[in-house]
Amino acid sequence: MISERILFTIILLAGFCRPVLAAEWQTKASVSGSIEDNVFRNSSPEKDLMSEVDLHVGYAWDWEKWSVLASYEGKYISFMDHADRNYLLPQITLAAQRNLEKKGWVSSGLRARTRIDRDSYGLYDYHEVVGFVDAKLPMNDHLTLLAGYSLSNRRYAELEELDNLEHQLYWGLQMPLESGTNIGVYSELGYKQYLSPLDKGTTIVRQGSRGRKIVTTDANSEFTNVGQWVNSLNLSTPVIDDKTGIRVYAKYRINFGDSNLLVSGLSADHYSENDLFDDRYGYESREFGAMVSRTLLYAVTARVGYDYAIKDYTETALDLLGNPLLTGSERSDNFRRMWARIEKTVLISGKGTQLRLYGEYQKIWNGSNDAFHHYNAVSTTAGVELVF
Repeated sequence: MISERILFTIILLAGFCRPVLAAEWQTKASVSGSIEDNVFRNSSPEKDLMSEVDLHVGYAWDWEKWSVLASYEGKYISFMDHADRNYLLPQITLAAQRNLEKKGWVSSGLRARTRIDRDSYGLYDYHEVVGFVDAKLPMNDHLTLLAGYSLSNRRYAELEELDNLEHQLYWGLQMPLESGTNIGVYSELGYKQYLSPLDKGTTIVRQGSRGRKIVTTDANSEFTNVGQWVNSLNLSTPVIDDKTGIRVYAKYRINFGDSNLLVSGLSADHYSENDLFDDRYGYESREFGAMVSRTLLYAVTARVGYDYAIKDYTETALDLLGNPLLTGSERSDNFRRMWARIEKTVLISGKGTQLRLYGEYQKIWNGSNDAFHHYNAVSTTAGVELVF
C-alpha cells in the first residue's frame, strides 16, 4: 500500500492542479513510458516497464524590472514488475529575478526537494534545501557572461554518514557568431563537506545486493571534504541549411581534497548519477559527445547523438561477490551511449497551449573492470507533454 507520506504528497500535488485562468500561471504536465531491458543498470539485467509522471505548476509576478516565481514540481517514478521501487520526487522553488539591459538578469532563490520511497527502500530517502544565485550578463552582441553559486544541504533518512553540504560555483562565456555558430566555455567548482566524522577505513554494511557499504579513506576522525573542478567546451552550428544543426562538446573532471564516501551494492534507478549509485565526486573523467538535429516535414524534429566517457574512480574494483580484485586495481569504466529522438509540437489553442509528442531510443554500453558495473542496456521511451 502507498505510505502516508506518498499519499499526502499526491493530495498536495492534486491541490495545485485546480484550473486557473490568470495569465501568470505556468503549468506543464508530462507522462512517459520506457521499455527497459536492464532497468537497474548492472551486470544482472532485469526487464521492466517504467513510467514517469511529471507536473510543474508555477505562478509568476512580473514588474518592469523585477519578477518573482513560486513553483511546485512533482515526479512520480513507477515500475511495473518492481513496484516496491516506486518513488516520488517533489520540489518547491521560490525565486526572484532582477531584469537588466540587453536581456540580462540576476536571480536568486531557495529550492526544497525530497525523495520519498516505499518503506522497503527508505534507504534512498533524503531531504535537501538549496540556495542559489545566478546571473546572465551580456557584454556585447557576441559575448555573454554566465555565473552562479549554490549551497545545498542534503540529509538522508537512514544514511547519516552521507549527510553533506555542497558548494557549487560556476562561470562561463557564450559567444554567438553572425554565422549562427555558438561557442560556450564553462567551468564549475564543486566542494562537498560531509557532516559526520568517521574513522579511517570505516566500513558500514547494510543488508542488500552485494552488501551496502560506505567506506571512507580520509584522515582518522576528521570530517571529509571532497572537491571537483569541471571544465567544458560546447560548440553548436548550423550545417547544410538552417534546418540542420550539429552540437559537439568535451568535458574534463579532476578531483581534489579527500576521497568521497563510497557506496557499493545499491541498484541504480532512473536518476543514477547521485551520491548513492554514481557520485560524480567519486571519479575523474574525460567526456565527449555529438548531436545532429534536423527539422523534417510538418515541423517534426529528429535528433541523433553519441556520448563517450572514460571514468577513473577512486574506489577499488570488486568482483561479483563484492570482494576486491586480487590486483587491487581501482575501478575504471568506459561509457558509451547512442541515442535517437523524434518529437513534434502542436499548438492546440489560441491561448498558447502546446502539446508535444516524443519518442526516444538509447543503447548503453558500460565496460568496467568492476564486474557489477559491466553491462549493456537498451531503453525505448514514448511520451507526451502538455504546456498551458
